This record gives sequence, C-alpha cells and structure tokens, in this order.
Amino acid sequence: MEILYDKPFCKISYRCEAQVPFILADWSGFSTSVQFRESCETVLSTLSEKRISRVVMDGGKAKVVAAEDQVWLNTDWVARATDAGYRTCAIVIPKDLFGQMSTRQVVTQADQSKVTIRMFDDTIDAMNWIVTT
Repeated sequence: MEILYDKPFCKISYRCEAQVPFILADWSGFSTSVQFRESCETVLSTLSEKRISRVVMDGGKAKVVAAEDQVWLNTDWVARATDAGYRTCAIVIPKDLFGQMSTRQVVTQADQSKVTIRMFDDTIDAMNWIVTT
C-alpha cells in the first residue's frame, strides 16, 4: 500500500491485491467543497499517472456531499476520469443518513454506461469485488 494523500477528511492510497491495482479513497466526516474536489482530483491524477481503472470509494465514515459537488462529480469529474481510464467503482455506503442520501443521489445520476458502479456496506466486500471484476 502506498499512501498518496492523507488529510483528516480523506486518505487516498494505491493498493494492489491479487495483482490487481486500485485506488482506495477513505472518506471521513464532512469535507468542504474545496477539500472534496481536491481529493477527487488526487484520485483522477493517480488514475492517469498509474493507468488504473478501478476505485474503491470508502464512504463508511463520510457525511453528506454538497449538492453542487454532486453535480460537479457527475458532469465534470467523471467525464475526465473515464477519459483517464476509470471504469469500475465500488462504493462503501456511509453510515450517516445524509451521507447515504447524497451517495445514492450521485450513483443514480451517474452515467453507468461508462463506469460500472456497485454499492457495499463493508470495505472488505468492496475490495474483494473490485479485484474480481
């Protein structure tokens, strides 16, 4: 495991399990719009630099994502990420009710013809799926 970004609201690492590389973004608590986008941009640059197509977004400890950041994620970031090779995402659903609602909203609005997305309650299950898909 290689830690690429380590902030109180998000820790991003490069992982390789069963010879399958992926990015793990471990979200915690609330992040401002600037913090959220900075973290997403770190994931994007890592996708591109390391030529990775798989991401585990662990939102188990995350809080709500602001509505404008949800729109930005789906209309801006995902297009650039798929251009960089992003194809598969495992999302660990937040325990926080508002976090759950915003996560489900993002997934519902995502263009799943370009990215395969699956939601999980547990990080281990998400990582197991990402390396076998």
